[in-house]
Amino acid sequence: MKQEIAFFEKQQIEALPSKMAEYFTHIADGSGEKTGQMISTIGATCSGIIIGLAICPYYALCLLVYLPFASILMQVLKGIMIRGVMQKFGMNAKLGGFTEEMLSSLKLIISFGKEDKKLKEYEEMAT
Repeated sequence: MKQEIAFFEKQQIEALPSKMAEYFTHIADGSGEKTGQMISTIGATCSGIIIGLAICPYYALCLLVYLPFASILMQVLKGIMIRGVMQKFGMNAKLGGFTEEMLSSLKLIISFGKEDKKLKEYEEMAT
């Protein structure tokens, strides 16, 4: 609600319902899984370090040296994945808005005989 007016001028009104539905679905799917995955990962990491230090402490310490580098690499890969997902969301919102607009004006388009042109336009946007 605290966005500048320019933000709302750039948004496509017809894409808003499909964008909101997609975001809500992904939030509902992801929110329940994240906590369980995080607890499982922390538990597995801690138990692996304890078992490794108990069985072969020198080897475990050598492997712990690489832990910060692996963490940084995982953060970089997570950032790349999030950017890709956000681009996908943007494209799906555009396609959803275009589809809703075309379905709402389908009668008018068919009456003028330009459905082939609009189908080509949709295919170009989808690729």
